[in-house]
This record gives sequence, C-alpha cells and structure tokens, in this order.
Amino acid sequence: ASQRYGPPESAGAVNPTVFDADTCDFRPLAPLPRPFAAAAAEATAAIANLSRPDVSLSWEGFVRGGAHAMATFDDQTATFVNLKAAARPAPNRTLIFLATHASDCHLVHLQSCWPGALRNAATLSRADVLLFVGARLQLTAADVAPYVDALFRLENANVSLAWSWWNPDKQHGAVAPMVIAARRRWFEGYEWIVRANPDISLVDPLPLEARMASSASAVLFICGIRGDTPRVDSDFFAGRPELMDQEYWTRMPPADPSMRKEIEWSTKDVFRLRSAEWSTTDVFRRASPDATLWDHGPSSGCRVNAWGILHDHRHCRRTPLRLPVTDAARQH
Repeated sequence: ASQRYGPPESAGAVNPTVFDADTCDFRPLAPLPRPFAAAAAEATAAIANLSRPDVSLSWEGFVRGGAHAMATFDDQTATFVNLKAAARPAPNRTLIFLATHASDCHLVHLQSCWPGALRNAATLSRADVLLFVGARLQLTAADVAPYVDALFRLENANVSLAWSWWNPDKQHGAVAPMVIAARRRWFEGYEWIVRANPDISLVDPLPLEARMASSASAVLFICGIRGDTPRVDSDFFAGRPELMDQEYWTRMPPADPSMRKEIEWSTKDVFRLRSAEWSTTDVFRRASPDATLWDHGPSSGCRVNAWGILHDHRHCRRTPLRLPVTDAARQH
C-alpha cells in the first residue's frame, strides 16, 4: 500500500514570522579581502565569456537530454566549486541550495539578509552553500559581479557557484535547478539538502534545525490539500537526498502560465520511502510518514510565513548594492 502523508502541523499555535532589526543589513559593503576579490573577479570574467545562444534550449529538449541538448547546456554553464578554497568538507554535511533567476529582488536578499541569517544559525552556519543562477541573456558582466560578490560574503567556509545563461521560463525555471543538480550529482554525500529561493528569509532557523537533527526524512511546508494529498511549497523545503525521487522533477507538462500549482505538486512527489514501489502513472506519490509537514502560515498564495521562515517581498523595491567585483580586485 502507498504511504500516506500525515496531517500538517497547524501554525495556529505559532506566531507568524516577522522581520526584526537583525534580519537584514542594508549598509554599504566594504571591498572583499584580496584573495576573495581576485577569485571573484576571475569567476565573473569566466561567466561573462560563456556562450550565449541565439535560440535557447527548450525545456522539452533539456528533459530529453540528448547529446546536442546537453552540449548546448554545457556551453552556457560554468561551475565554480569551493570558491574560498576551504579545506575539503567532511562527508554527510548539509548543503544549502539557493536557486535564482537573477532578479534584483533575489539579489537584495542574497546580499543583505542571508549573511546574517546563516551567521546566527547553529547548524546551517557550518553547511556548504551552492548558488545556482539561471540568468537572463541580457545581463552584462557588471550585473554578474554582485552575485559572485554576495556569495563570497557568506561566512560559510565552503561556497560554490553554478551559473547558466539558460533559463527555460518562469515556471520550469523553478524546477530546472533541481533537475540539473540531480543529473550532475551535486547532492551526493550530503545528509540534508535545504533548497530555497534567495527571497526567503531564515528569521529564526532553530525550528528547522531542530527537525533536521531528528529522524525526520523531510521538512515540507503545506499550502493546500487535494483530496488527501497535500500541496507542498516548492520555494523552500529540506530533505534527505536518499529519499528524493529526482526523476519526478522532469515530469512536467509544456510551459503554461497557470502551471504554478503543478510545480508545488511536483515538489511533494519527490519525497518518498526508499523501499516503496510506485506506479509510474501515480503522479502524486506519497511521502515517507517520517516527513515533517508544517502549515505554511497566514500568507497569501503558497508562501511560507511560519516556523521562523518568511517569504516576503517587502524589500524587493530596494536597489541592490552594486559593488563591482572587478574594481575591488584592482584595488589590491
């Protein structure tokens, strides 16, 4: 028999997550230290020189994964592992996987909110960080530099960057980073994967870290029920990679402006029991009964606002801090 989700934990007894004075720091940035500035400038130049296609690779072509499609994708993508040259990490660590389409909103939060959030987290401050950028083709090297710079400013020792000039569209673009990570085996060797959009703020990471320290198989935010199957937030979740059925990320229909909810259903389908057998036609697979399900809180749509985590766009009108990495490198 298929495993069923249990009921989500209500957020009724939990206050909505709100920003406090320490959540974000919008003060101007000082130049990076010399070794970081030089490495950031090198990465920025390499990204700017990547191939930019006349015709973008389609989602359907990418999912089929033929030799031509993968060669096209590889020409548009660069990966920079362990940018800070930290000591080789121990196995079974946590990976924070941030994915962005290179919007100013995401950049503001990446620059000003994530450094403090991770600095104040007991477990996540020691995690590896991988930032995936699926960028718009019209960006210039000057636009690239702040993302590279922001990654170096995280105090986590091991930070990596994957930059691609391929982004299929707004809806499939939310799923593509997970497909790429699975195909390139970026999650192998990690005990936990925390996947987030940069505009999600970890105001209080303690509830999440406590569940990750337990026997939970995943921590998922629920924002609706279809029959007895929950709808899971796709912008933030945490899970053990060995319990993730990655093939479900590619089982999406052609692009459709109304498809946002289907991405969230797809998120739910990834988590399952290792020993369970599932029908390939069973689109809505059941998660392990060990998954922690949290109500997403009092917010509109499918945006988390509970348990210390907040998806809020109040800072999106701010102008990102535009410290040019190349100029910072020349100062040293």
